[in-house]
Amino acid sequence: MSVRRVSLLAVLLLAVPARASVVEPLDLPALSRGADLIVRGQVVRAVSAWDGDHIVTRSTIEVRRVWKGRAGRTVVVRTLGGVVGTIGQKAPGEASLAPGEEVILFLEAAGGGEFLPAGMALGKFAVSGDGWATQDLAGLTLARRDAAGVVLVEPRPLRLPVRELEARVRRLVAR
Repeated sequence: MSVRRVSLLAVLLLAVPARASVVEPLDLPALSRGADLIVRGQVVRAVSAWDGDHIVTRSTIEVRRVWKGRAGRTVVVRTLGGVVGTIGQKAPGEASLAPGEEVILFLEAAGGGEFLPAGMALGKFAVSGDGWATQDLAGLTLARRDAAGVVLVEPRPLRLPVRELEARVRRLVAR
């Protein structure tokens, strides 16, 4: 990598807020095609534990509908951060999954029967009681590469009626 590119990348990363994770922007087509599994379900349990020098949370999702891939009655989703005893760790930009929450998840296989949200918080939509699905992109900074180097992209969370989101995703994965 050239000195100029390294310098540009360093400047851009210094411009990123200190409490943010930098990920590549993924629109709905990219999320849909790139996910190994897309499910709608409810978070029924979340258990945090140490994994080396950091905390991870394994959330069990009771699957209500599968939009892509194959799943059993439940899937386990691993995210960074959580609380163990009196110690808590937070990973800015990571998807948060709370017991009782209804969600739509775009997931990547992580091995060992576990999944990761695609693009951190990009891969999670919270489902509200009035039938809307919304991304929460707090703590995420989006960056893409182009001919000039790395370009920061303004995060724009998607908010759609669940039925419309499902119809779009099913059309995208059928192609």
